Amino acid sequence: MKNWPVWFVSPLLFWLAGVVYAALLPGRLWVQLIFILILVFLFFYLRHLYYYFAYGAPEREEKLEGWLLSGGFLTVFALGAVLFGLPAFISWPAGLLFAAFLLLSAISALPLSL
Repeated sequence: MKNWPVWFVSPLLFWLAGVVYAALLPGRLWVQLIFILILVFLFFYLRHLYYYFAYGAPEREEKLEGWLLSGGFLTVFALGAVLFGLPAFISWPAGLLFAAFLLLSAISALPLSL
């Protein structure tokens, strides 16, 4: 319970990364599949989050950690794909985007107690 902001920031980052990743995809089918994945993930994650905070169900915390890990992996994948796909649309150098990705990865690897 002491790290409650993590539980609320994760779905926001997942949604943001998924939407930006879907914006770079060329086909309508892939965009719709990404949006369905986002909806399914957010539904199950927020349902477990509600039961955890509303009823104090301790078994929901284990399920939330699993959803948090899988959502974090997909968020990093989507953000990485967006950062490496951006040079095709804008004239930023790829090295700058790679440095930004490394910085974001290093920040996300920090322990939660800081």
